[in-house]
Parts: sequence; C-alpha cells; structure tokens
Amino acid sequence: ALQHAALELRANKKVVLTAVRQDCWALQHAALLLQADKEIVLGAVRRDGLVLYHAAPSLQGDKEVVLAAVCKNGKALQHASLKLRANQEVVLAAMHQNFRAFELAASGSRADREVILEAVRHDGCLLRHAVPELRADRNVVTTALCQNVMALQFAASSLQADKELVLDAVSKNILAFQYAAPQLRADREVVLEAVRRNGCALAHAAPELQADKEVALETIRKNGSWHFVARKLFADKEVAVEAVRCCSLWPGSEHWSKELQTLADSAIAGPLALAPLHVVAKVTRSPVGGIEVFA
Repeated sequence: ALQHAALELRANKKVVLTAVRQDCWALQHAALLLQADKEIVLGAVRRDGLVLYHAAPSLQGDKEVVLAAVCKNGKALQHASLKLRANQEVVLAAMHQNFRAFELAASGSRADREVILEAVRHDGCLLRHAVPELRADRNVVTTALCQNVMALQFAASSLQADKELVLDAVSKNILAFQYAAPQLRADREVVLEAVRRNGCALAHAAPELQADKEVALETIRKNGSWHFVARKLFADKEVAVEAVRCCSLWPGSEHWSKELQTLADSAIAGPLALAPLHVVAKVTRSPVGGIEVFA
C-alpha cells in the first residue's frame, strides 16, 4: 500500500499512478506535488468522485476535474471550490447524479432558475431554498407542486392566494389546503369547491365556514364526512338527516354515542339523539349495507 511506501516512492508519478489505479483512495498518501497532478487526480475521481477531497486546491477549482468527480458522485460537489459550486453546469451535473447535491451548491445557486427547477423536479420541497423571486415564479412553483403539493407552504404568498393553484393542490392532497392564503380559506366559493374534491378540506377552512350550513351539507353529501362540521349544525334537522343518511351515523350506534351524544350538554346533539321522534321517522339498513332514511 502506498501509505507504507518511502517518501521518494510516494513522490514517484509512475508508482502513484499504479497505486491509484488499484485503489483511488491511495491519492491521499501521494506527495503533495502529485495530488496536484491533473492526470493522477482525474484517474482517481473517475473511480470515486469523493476522492476530490484529497486533490490539491488548484484541482478542486479545475472545472474538468470537478465535472469528472461530480458525474461519478454528486456529493463530490462539497469538495469543489466555491466558484465551481456556484457554476450552473457543474451544479446541474452533480444534481443529475444525485439531486441532493443541490444542498451542497453555493448559496448563489438558489437564485439560478435552471438549478431550482431541476431541484424541485426531484423534491418539490426544495423550493424552500429558492430566493423569494423564484418562490413567486408560477412555473417554478407549479413544477414543485407536481412533485409534492406540500411545497405550497414555501410558495410566495401571492401564489398561496392563487385559486387555481390551490384547488389543484388540494385535489391531490388535502393537507395542502392548510397552506392556502387565509383569504382563500375564508372564501366560500373556494371552500365549497375544496370540500367537493375532499371533504377533509373543511378542517382548514375558516371557522365561520365550518359553521356554514351549505358548506356542511356539501361536505356531508359529497364525501360522507362530518368530522369538521361545526357541531352546532347538528341541531339543524336537514343537517342531522343528511349526517344519518350519508355518514352512517344513526341513533343508538356505537359511533354516534361516542362522537355526538357527548355534546348533549351543550344542546348540540340533543335533537338528533331524539331522531326517531323529531327528526327521522325511520332508519333502516338497506339490503346492500347502506343507510335508508325516511324523514
């Protein structure tokens, strides 16, 4: 092994070339003069890019050497000179090998649109590293949302208030609605459309819309979901009947007694608890296992 060789052998190019061909990490034991030898270093990094760490600073700043290293292992970017860690070609080459190399790029890359686009294609939430101007770029944000709709939380406020963008994200993952602008979560039209796509969107709507009868009925009818409807609405006959009909909530059921009758002390569940007399004249299971309600 080169590490046990005499100093004069570790300074011998032919010996070091032979050693590096057998084990690229032998570069660390070569004489400093040979760690600055481009032929030797290129041979080493083409086998394992991370060996760039042991190259002389002059070669860590050599574009050809660094490109060879990052094409073999994207994480080798961390050992490149600051100038090359900000070079678009080098950074993109590293990301093509390992998209996580983006996190090793110089901070200036966060303002590079092509670099950011490549990053969010692989991980939408890398949008958080982009400069404000790019987080307000609709194309960049749309690309990020295609990969992960939760990237909406890192978008500029102007795009968090974009109805089309938000509703598309909500249709893919309801949790994205929590990152919509407050004015959208309080917008009746937007919330109605959101609950049509996923009833759980109501969880992130403004309180006044959770208590809105039309929104509640839409949520219950379209999704069979009642969990985020304001409990005071269950005192309304129409809402109560729909909850029984669409959500498999019927008087006397285990689900009913646990979730709603505990609200009786606040006069919310009371009317529905008396459903057989005052709300629902007859509740039966249909032949196919559903619920039939006769008001």
